[in-house]
Amino acid sequence: MFKLKKIAIFTLVMALGVSMCGCNSKSNKDSKSKDDNSKNASLEEGEMMISINSDLTILLTMKDSFDEAYYDIDELESMVDTELSKFNSTLASDPLVGITKESVESDGGNSIIKLKFENYFDLNAYYANYINKKKTFTMFVGSYDESVNAGITINSTIYNNDEEKAAMNLEEIPTSGYVIFYINSGETVEFADTIVGVSESVTVSGNQVTTTNGVDNYVILQPANVTANTDETESVDMETTVTDTTTVAQ
Repeated sequence: MFKLKKIAIFTLVMALGVSMCGCNSKSNKDSKSKDDNSKNASLEEGEMMISINSDLTILLTMKDSFDEAYYDIDELESMVDTELSKFNSTLASDPLVGITKESVESDGGNSIIKLKFENYFDLNAYYANYINKKKTFTMFVGSYDESVNAGITINSTIYNNDEEKAAMNLEEIPTSGYVIFYINSGETVEFADTIVGVSESVTVSGNQVTTTNGVDNYVILQPANVTANTDETESVDMETTVTDTTTVAQ
């Protein structure tokens, strides 16, 4: 996870605290499901989490201090809307989609802001312009062909995410239908799809990984519509081929 540095949203919240001193208004947005509370509890104040959905859209969850005695959650949400509108009109790869607001809520003295990114281009642009302008942040998620076009090359050993942890045969990736995830920053990232392989710099815990800052981190994902090749599948294919050949010979 990375610490929030220079996000305009939270700068605006601090300014809001001066003008809204003494206000204590709440909204029905404060109520959340137990599942949401559980996920948010894993974040510390000033941290973020990246979630990669099966359709490769991205959910960014940000948590920061929020004192309801001074800050109004509806006013914060309005500021978020303004910021996203500006980003989508000037920086988004597609102004019609770009970033959308999933939710803005308060939770135990913290604000929880969730933003949905249509693609990794927009997350990279948002990080560079709103989070930390001094840090080179690069993230990619997509197919092998898309990784080639983006200049992402796997330059380290990928280990299977199983008990044996053997090195993965990288030659199978171009035709496997696997999805490649890359990031050069130390973060916690969760995936909707199955994690089949990771580089040595990546630690796996269930459907989440922790990456290492300042190095190339890779995660290989198996989408739900992609079936991994197995020895059993290969033997069936060979048997079918032999049968077909015999029939033609007769």
